[in-house]
Amino acid sequence: MGIETNRIETEFILKSISDKAILVTIQMKKKNVSGKVISYKLEKSITIQLSQEDKKLLNADDKVNIYFSYFNHVMNFSVTITEITDKHIVLSYPQKIYKNLSRKYVRVAPPENSKIVFSMKGEKFQLDFPKTEEFNAVDYPEFNAEGFSINNISQLVNDFKKKILEAVSNVNIITYRKQKPEAIEEILLALSGKVLYIPSVNKELSLFFEIENIPILTRDTIDSYVPDAQKLLKESNSEKYLKGIHSELYCPILYLEYVVGYIHLQNKGLKQTKIKNDIIEYTHQFSKILAFSLKVSGYFNQGKTEVQERYENTIVDISASGLLFESNSKKLEKSIFLYSDIKIELIFGNKNIPVTSRVMRKFKNGDNTFFGLIFLEMDLKDFEYLFYLVYGREITEEDREKWEGGSAPPQVDI
Repeated sequence: MGIETNRIETEFILKSISDKAILVTIQMKKKNVSGKVISYKLEKSITIQLSQEDKKLLNADDKVNIYFSYFNHVMNFSVTITEITDKHIVLSYPQKIYKNLSRKYVRVAPPENSKIVFSMKGEKFQLDFPKTEEFNAVDYPEFNAEGFSINNISQLVNDFKKKILEAVSNVNIITYRKQKPEAIEEILLALSGKVLYIPSVNKELSLFFEIENIPILTRDTIDSYVPDAQKLLKESNSEKYLKGIHSELYCPILYLEYVVGYIHLQNKGLKQTKIKNDIIEYTHQFSKILAFSLKVSGYFNQGKTEVQERYENTIVDISASGLLFESNSKKLEKSIFLYSDIKIELIFGNKNIPVTSRVMRKFKNGDNTFFGLIFLEMDLKDFEYLFYLVYGREITEEDREKWEGGSAPPQVDI
């Protein structure tokens, strides 16, 4: 990918290539054209002069990569064509420029009807618990700072209750092995898989409330799970107020995509204070420890089968040496780690190309997770087919020797 420039560096480089009329290459799917940056507007646009013939190859709204040599360093940035006039094209302003490029080949938009497919060994569970949109991979809890006894569930629960009762009035742990969600609070947990926090039963639920890495129900979301949820919750809170309850926390216990129970905390009687944020975090962490302990004990084994799970995902962009794909699967987000190797198939219409790849990048954007893969092993004929499909030409010796945008291979420290 290369090293990102900051805002000041980006402005300085754009000014230089504009003042010096440096030749740039506009790289698109299967075609390259050359032009000169003739002007730029800070944080707004870049204007490039092209020949009349080259402009015919471009369309407004095309996403393109711009490559140029700057003091013997090949650099690039990605932008969108916003306007094509008689004399030039106008591009969106790049937020970042990349230098010291480290990809072998230029990444472009994927061919039509292309996708990435792969399978992973896993365990499939059909459990008689509420299914939710959240997901907990139930890995070994690295944050077990309290040293809870994972192999002894009774002791685990007792230790947690003893600790948590130093901060709240009442604690209870409910499982759905024999009973099912009935109260409005339980139904909201079962449908959403999110924490329900009630700072005060005498007030409306918070409109916005966030704790890092903890999904929490708020006033603007609960009605999407249950019609009139706000009204039903308000009625329930009124009853609690008469019983002397002040603040509550309902924390689901998640096993994969199932809500298998929940942890219920209350402040009541003389303790008329809201449950604090650190207690919410502590309880949420404990819910994961408890789920792992239940897994270790074999609590869910009855519904388990070994499977090969198949994933089919959208390719965002691709090169002859790697690709970027996106997924909205929370399970996949939790299951694929950086620098892990996975065997994939690239599907181009009726052509399947098997590839061994390695995960080099992983990041989230909204609800989706993006994975950047580098290709490790591929049949030579398949590679040549992929190169032609992606770039629209045969591979040359120069292609093999140079890296992204024509840059020299990166230095290797030995």
